[in-house]
Amino acid sequence: MLVSSRDLPLRHFLPLLSDSGPPGMIALCADFFQSCLRDSRLWNYCMQTCLRLRVIILIVTGWLISMMSGCQPAGISESRPSVGKTSVASDSRPEDFPESRHTGTEGVAGRWPNRTVKRAVPERYRFLYDGGYSNDDAKMIRERLPYSSITLVRTTCYGTCPAYVRTLKADGGAEYDGLEYAPRTGKYLGEIALWDYAKLCEAVERFGLAQQSRAYRASWTDDAAAILRVSLRDRDEVIEIEDYGRQGPAELWAIFSVMDAMESRITWQRDPAPRVNLP
Repeated sequence: MLVSSRDLPLRHFLPLLSDSGPPGMIALCADFFQSCLRDSRLWNYCMQTCLRLRVIILIVTGWLISMMSGCQPAGISESRPSVGKTSVASDSRPEDFPESRHTGTEGVAGRWPNRTVKRAVPERYRFLYDGGYSNDDAKMIRERLPYSSITLVRTTCYGTCPAYVRTLKADGGAEYDGLEYAPRTGKYLGEIALWDYAKLCEAVERFGLAQQSRAYRASWTDDAAAILRVSLRDRDEVIEIEDYGRQGPAELWAIFSVMDAMESRITWQRDPAPRVNLP
């Protein structure tokens, strides 16, 4: 049975339309327009509603056209750095910048349109940003790295500071010697991934060991020391930097923290060889 639109408010029409099927929908629409012609107030209400909908459609259409044409809509501003001043974190993995796999540069057009970040990277680290390397190239890449080994030594303090010696090598080997208060005691062996070791070498090289002080010491005497030892490949020399009481620069602290974090990325196996003494 059809219900007259004059007997029900407009909000009651939707369930009737959905339940009565196409024939009922046509009949209800015809009855509704007849009521509009008989009631001037209902007609005015419909005209005002249509006008509002038309305004909304025009605004949305204008917005879509402006976005598709690349124009910035009025009233909206976006702060964008100028070309050549955009920086990219040096610890970003190559998969974050797929454009760099073919161009040799860190293209970030996917994130910042019409902008490309270029940074000079030494040739020995180029594989870190060019999408990886093959197994046949791994040996050659390891031989081109500037440091044959990098060692972190932590000493005890007047409390329970953990003491240990951790050495990472360019050939992929890793050694750990846990001493007093260390999470694990004894000597362990493992393997370091080429990508991790090369990234560490790049960080150490950017730190500029030759220009840094060899010792940073606090005025107190009850703290622990962290020692960085870097073995140079091109000459028989070991550069050692000591930081007592965490007085070194932020770059040195970052290298220490990265080497500690790398421990969890290595599968350690206990070595039955006798433990070495802390130098």
